Amino acid sequence: MIKKIGYQGTIGSYSYQTILNNFNSLYELKDFKSFEDLFEALASKKLDIIVCPFKNIITGDVKEVTSLQEKYNFKILNILETDINHCLFGLNKANIDNIRTIISHSQALKQCSNFINNSERKYSIFDVWNTAGSIDIIIETNDISIGCIASEKITNPKIHILKKNIANILPNKTYFYVLQN
Repeated sequence: MIKKIGYQGTIGSYSYQTILNNFNSLYELKDFKSFEDLFEALASKKLDIIVCPFKNIITGDVKEVTSLQEKYNFKILNILETDINHCLFGLNKANIDNIRTIISHSQALKQCSNFINNSERKYSIFDVWNTAGSIDIIIETNDISIGCIASEKITNPKIHILKKNIANILPNKTYFYVLQN
């Protein structure tokens, strides 16, 4: 039987990568914009399991996830570890000197705070719903002054990596719950 697995994010997100690296191909993936929606889908039995980050070695607990787990008290089937390799991306025509604004998920921004704050440049920072989703935003805006922090495994012909390995601690790791109702 094909299992329905839910995750917060989009294709290319760290949750998505964690699923690909740890499950066989007999599943149907469903992405969600928020952790609340993800947990509600599992509670209403629209999903068989969910995979969600709950702790990072730099920033600690993902408080929204740990709070939701306390609220729902789902069965923890497994805990998975994923290497997190944050990179600064820009549009193909951009170089690192063009970047004035950096967008990403709040966790990625915190995990890369040394890079962001120790630069000679004062970056404007904006929190968006997902690291992989931040790629779509910079492509849509088509503004060479906007960069984003996302996984080095993301590929798109309209973007390129401006700087690799920008997390405060290397190697950077995040732990993911595999939860079942």
